[in-house]
Amino acid sequence: DSIGLSSDGTTVAQLRQALENKEAQVIVKRGDTVLDDTALVGTGCEVLCVSAKDPAVVYERVTVILFGDVDGDGRIDTADYELMKTASVTAAAVIAPGVYTLAADVNGDGAVDFFDVAIVNMQMSRMQLIDQTVKYYK
Repeated sequence: DSIGLSSDGTTVAQLRQALENKEAQVIVKRGDTVLDDTALVGTGCEVLCVSAKDPAVVYERVTVILFGDVDGDGRIDTADYELMKTASVTAAAVIAPGVYTLAADVNGDGAVDFFDVAIVNMQMSRMQLIDQTVKYYK
């Protein structure tokens, strides 16, 4: 199975439509706040798949990584590009650790560098889209 978020922005409603069925519903949170259907799902959001009959029963819980979305707003934009550009040339921690740093390493080489910045620039100019599909193996 695979789940792909759009690099142009995926709303909570779109994610629910893709994942919910009569047995399970989806709840998306940013921190302690449950997001409404119009909110964008971004890096750091927590997606919970819960029982439709009893939301206290959590089937699965995942943290979102939208590659290129280093500020967690659900978009890959100039703000992300500027943060990544600064991170690639300085030792200062301008990107939050954890999933945000993973989102910045868009080419998966273990470093946030010029290559990642170039890929985000190509995404923003629509020359090359970042593959947001994550494959899960069980």
